[in-house]
Amino acid sequence: MPLPTPGQLQGLNELSRIIEISGGGLEMEGEPDLTEDGAWLDADLRVDGAGTFRGETDGLQLGKREPFTVCIPAEFPFKPPAVFVGTDRFAGLPHVQWGRWLCLYASANDWEPSDGMWGFIERLLTWYLRAARGRLVDAALPWHPPVTHWAGIDRKSVV
Repeated sequence: MPLPTPGQLQGLNELSRIIEISGGGLEMEGEPDLTEDGAWLDADLRVDGAGTFRGETDGLQLGKREPFTVCIPAEFPFKPPAVFVGTDRFAGLPHVQWGRWLCLYASANDWEPSDGMWGFIERLLTWYLRAARGRLVDAALPWHPPVTHWAGIDRKSVV
């Protein structure tokens, strides 16, 4: 069984620090799981869906605890993490691919390695906030064409 890469450990350390300072707004469930080939380190998290994420009339009503999985690639921070949600209730919303993958970046060039996990979590929380407020579609947001960057990648470990 492979060991996490230095990049995956860096991502996990940054994520742990974010969780620590979140005051309960972000929690990790269990221990992170390294995929069999070592390509991804998957961390199951929950974000507090109440409070800041109060829904509006046009928005999505979020649960008290919204579960998701952050998938940290072996090449982190030079390759962005991915986020998977275990429910299909976001299917059909803008910036959701294949019903369960949240698209936080318009392209690979949109990822800034120096932002690390801090920038990634900021984008993720912004996605949840926009979803709760019904503002995932906006003229200022990038339009996402169909993509194939996940095609052929076995992600059964997070399903």
